[in-house]
Amino acid sequence: SGAVARRGLIFADDGVRNYPGLGMALALGYLAHDHIGLGPGPDDTLRLGKALIAPLDDRSGPYVRLDSAGYQVLLEFYGGARPFKRRSIADIMNPDMAAELSKLVRGRAVLVGDMAESVKDFFSTPFSTGFVNASSIILPTR
Repeated sequence: SGAVARRGLIFADDGVRNYPGLGMALALGYLAHDHIGLGPGPDDTLRLGKALIAPLDDRSGPYVRLDSAGYQVLLEFYGGARPFKRRSIADIMNPDMAAELSKLVRGRAVLVGDMAESVKDFFSTPFSTGFVNASSIILPTR
């Protein structure tokens, strides 16, 4: 159904300026150290390093009546419902754990967020709907 997030914004605009989505902003910040930036690709694609990113449009499979505003792509839910290691604020504030964590995160992107039950997501995903379970996820080899 339309209530499950399966696509995301790479960019949105207000008619004057383009704004990157969280994933694109994170990727650009991470890759800037290696002087990898975003540029135009062939046709309507974007080039990010060696990768070409094609926008989702109203000719893409089941998305015939798609609201294709912004630059959208299909989301890939690799890694299952919990693909990242999570640490509590108490762990980070512990001096012994903090030293260990600083070694683990060097050269990686770190996201800080709220995991409290009282803070609800606004969108459902294939994981939160129960449609996909851990035994039905196929993990790619990279």
